[in-house]
Amino acid sequence: MTTARERRIASFLIRLWFEPRETEEGPAALRGYIRHLQTGNECYVSDLEAMTDYVLRQLHNEDTETASQAVDEPAHDVKNSLR
Repeated sequence: MTTARERRIASFLIRLWFEPRETEEGPAALRGYIRHLQTGNECYVSDLEAMTDYVLRQLHNEDTETASQAVDEPAHDVKNSLR
């Protein structure tokens, strides 16, 4: 029996790294790559806020697809550079 409160799990592969500094005094730039493992959608990010926004968007899209029962086909890969 399926209920509205059924627990759903989403998995993400997240890689974060610091780009080398352009100058000796400048801060190292944070960069990241995120892949939503259920859909294959991916995104490159340049700050933690962009990473959070992407993950929340993917979770919202997953809820929308589940609600409309449109999960027959995997979503297309999306590369979104937020640099």
